[in-house]
Amino acid sequence: MVSNDMIQFKHVSLSYQLTKKKTIPVLHDINMTIDPGEVVSIIGPSGCGKTSFLKALAGLTPITEGQILISSSDPDLARKKRSVSFVFQRPVLFPWRTVLQNVLLPAELNNSSRVDDDANYKEKATELLAIMGLESFRNAYPHQLSGGMQSRVALARAYLTSPEVLLMDEPFASLDQISRNRMNLELLRIRDRYRSSIVFVTHSIEEAVFIADRVYLFSHLPATIEQVVEVTLPKDRSHAIRDSSAFIDITRALRQRLENVYQY
Repeated sequence: MVSNDMIQFKHVSLSYQLTKKKTIPVLHDINMTIDPGEVVSIIGPSGCGKTSFLKALAGLTPITEGQILISSSDPDLARKKRSVSFVFQRPVLFPWRTVLQNVLLPAELNNSSRVDDDANYKEKATELLAIMGLESFRNAYPHQLSGGMQSRVALARAYLTSPEVLLMDEPFASLDQISRNRMNLELLRIRDRYRSSIVFVTHSIEEAVFIADRVYLFSHLPATIEQVVEVTLPKDRSHAIRDSSAFIDITRALRQRLENVYQY
C-alpha cells in the first residue's frame, strides 16, 4: 500500500561520533507522520536536537537508525529534486545581490540553462515578491530592508522551486514581536497558496500554537517525543485568535507541560 503521508519518521535515532570511543545520542526512536499541507511545530529545551532533527529531514545529517521518507523518497533524493527547502534562523541574504537576485539564487543553483526555465523562475520570483508586498523593492539591496522584509525575502526564496516540504529553524526569532506576528500570518497565507507541508522549530509556545495543526514537544537529549498536542483552532487564523479562550487554553496547557517536563 502506498502511504498518503508527506513525511514519515520510522524509529529514527541519531548520534554524533565525537571520538572513536565517544558518541552523543541526539534523537531516540522518533516516530512521526506529517500529511500534505500540514503545519507541525517542534518545541523543546535549547540543545535538545531540534535543529539536528531538521537537518536529518533535509538529508544533511545521516541518521543512525530507522528511516525517513518524504513522499516515499529518501531525504537526500528529495533535497536534490528541490522538493525540500530550508529557512534558517537568519535570512542569509547576499548583500551584493538585489532582492530579486537573492530570490532567484535557487534557480541558479539548479543549473538550469534553458531560456524558458529562466523566464519561468523570474515570473515565479516576481509573483512571490508581489505576494510578500515587496514588488517595489525587487531592485533594492538587503541593507536597505528592515528585518521583517529580509525575512519575507528569505521566505520567497524558499518557495521559488515550489517545494513540497518547507523546513524552518526559528526563522523569526530575531524579529520584534509585531514583525514576528506578521510573519506568522504571511507564512500561513503563502502555505495556503502553495499547499506545502511545514516543519517549524521555535522556542515560542504562542508562535508554535498559532501556526500549527500539531505541536510536538521534545524531551532533553537524547530527544524523544514527550507529547503531541492537536491544535483545535480554525484553519483561517488572524491576530484576534490569540485572544480567544481556545488559544489561551492550549498555550497554558503546553506551558504547564513544559514546566513539568523541563522544570524551568
